[in-house]
Amino acid sequence: MLGEHFGSEDRSVDLINDNDDRDSYPLATVSALQQSLKLIASRMDVDQDVLVLMLTSHGSRDGLAVVNGSLPLLQLSPSDLQSALESSGIKWRVVIVSACYSGVSRTP
Repeated sequence: MLGEHFGSEDRSVDLINDNDDRDSYPLATVSALQQSLKLIASRMDVDQDVLVLMLTSHGSRDGLAVVNGSLPLLQLSPSDLQSALESSGIKWRVVIVSACYSGVSRTP
């Protein structure tokens, strides 16, 4: 929806974990997020453009829950997210997190 509204579809990626449909979209995994951020960075001016990253899932004590049925997936910890964003080289970023558990903090 954001990509359509702002005309950024060519710089947008949907990573979706749907237990009933694993073929329509790339899986939302920690490594897929890392690679997607690098791909998006290659298509934008990393010093001037603004990244809008929307993450939605259940939360857990370890971070953002990354699940897809019985697939064994790593959870997205705050430090994983920080590392992925820093590795992308994107300077300006807005991160929107929608999760029902908010008791996670980044460890130094």
